[in-house]
Amino acid sequence: MIRPPLLQAGDRVALVAPAGKTEPAALQAFFDTLDTWGLQVEVGKHLFAGSSYLAAPDHQRLVDLQCAFNNPDIKAVFCARGGYGSGRLLPALDYTNLLQHPKWLIGFSDITALLLALESKGLAAIHGPVGTTFAGVERQVLQALYELLFEGSTRLQTTQATIIREGEVQAPLTGGNLALVTDSLATLAEIDTRGKILVLEDVGEPLYKIDRMLQQLKRAGKLTPLAGLLIGKVTAIPPDSAFDYTLKELIVQLTTEYDYPVVMDFPVGHVPANYPFVTGGLYTLTAGAGQVVLTGPAGA
Repeated sequence: MIRPPLLQAGDRVALVAPAGKTEPAALQAFFDTLDTWGLQVEVGKHLFAGSSYLAAPDHQRLVDLQCAFNNPDIKAVFCARGGYGSGRLLPALDYTNLLQHPKWLIGFSDITALLLALESKGLAAIHGPVGTTFAGVERQVLQALYELLFEGSTRLQTTQATIIREGEVQAPLTGGNLALVTDSLATLAEIDTRGKILVLEDVGEPLYKIDRMLQQLKRAGKLTPLAGLLIGKVTAIPPDSAFDYTLKELIVQLTTEYDYPVVMDFPVGHVPANYPFVTGGLYTLTAGAGQVVLTGPAGA
């Protein structure tokens, strides 16, 4: 897995919107934070061109993302927000310059489509806050993101997660938004879970849809070869979405035949505690004695 170089104060980075639209005011905390990190932000030309749902028409969002990837002076690419639209850019995206001059891509939610596409090309990226969420995430989340970008690794320890099965394992991390992970099946960017720790989160989905996506992943053989499973925050489940099983019961049913560590309520997702991780990075996961510790990526 190719890991981009660490950032340094004074580096130039880009802010683009591959998916949903946003407003300048929603990004102020992002600009303030990166200023304290000593980074110079170059804004995509079409960042605020949208008038409806998408940040801009497909070709304009693609131009901004491709220009950021192609510019050798840009050392990292931050995404403004998720929503929808990243997957529409994948067929036309050119990875040639990015493979020659690797740089970090940072985002989550709909940006999972891009993270998985880069991982399929052998490029590490960061599943972490988008620009519009910098104002709402915990201070420790931004500190962890800084550590990944400038120092190369971080350590997360929590007693708030639910341990379904204890264990310790060292393996690469992969995953992201459950809907986008499922959407990757049977595509050129299909998620590869073999020997990996799979991280899944989602928001606003009824339990029966969550079950359907998890069942599809299992039928596709994506849960069998895992080294571990981290279920992040599954939030904003519609209150009227009655179903026969709770989320915990679904996870237990899906994983009862396996022996790898399984954790729920891991601090990743559409919540203030959206801790970043490197997709494709080698991590050590320890789940036991009432706490979960995730350290990595190794080899920074």
